Amino acid sequence: MHQALLELETEGGPAGRAAHYRVNHPAPMRGMTEMGFELYLALKDLSLIITTFRYRRGEHFNLEEFYQRPSQLGFVIGTPCMIDSLEVRVLYPT
Repeated sequence: MHQALLELETEGGPAGRAAHYRVNHPAPMRGMTEMGFELYLALKDLSLIITTFRYRRGEHFNLEEFYQRPSQLGFVIGTPCMIDSLEVRVLYPT
């Protein structure tokens, strides 16, 4: 926890971190929608830190590859889970 607070301070506090996420948020949003994923929530309800997409089903979609490739670029993909449909959560890099 101490390390996390030091890093937050280095980034300019909560406002600085939020600004960082605001700048980074559009790129993965664009990439996910270009790959055919649909947002789980309305645009007005989105978080800058975690965004949930409906799981993409189809013959050309490989879930294992999907989870491996983003981590190579510094993104974290949360484990799929069920709410009322299978979804994918994208956590943005710091």
